[in-house]
Amino acid sequence: MNITKLCSLLFIVITASSCGILQLEKDKDSEPLTMEVVHEKFPGYTLTEYQAGEGLYQVNCGKCHGLYKAGSFTESQWASTIPRMAVKVNKKGGREFISESGEQAIFRYLYSQGMLIN
Repeated sequence: MNITKLCSLLFIVITASSCGILQLEKDKDSEPLTMEVVHEKFPGYTLTEYQAGEGLYQVNCGKCHGLYKAGSFTESQWASTIPRMAVKVNKKGGREFISESGEQAIFRYLYSQGMLIN
């Protein structure tokens, strides 16, 4: 591994740990919610939005680190983490990969997957 890659990896680890990304709560083995429960919180939520959120999460959030289970963070932690990470993805990519509606789709996808409600 060359020195540039090593420095990049070290920078990512330090940044992630300072943002709290590596300080995960114990996974509570949460289960995905039924669409009825999700519709109570997000009336009009569609399968298309679910699939968009899932795709955005898997493609973009897995580029720099492993994907976390929805139950790894609380609702408020996801709500603050997703916008912060979207800014990083967009900056790193040099264009908008995740819009505000994309952030919302990711949040709703993770909510439906059983994030810890607080």
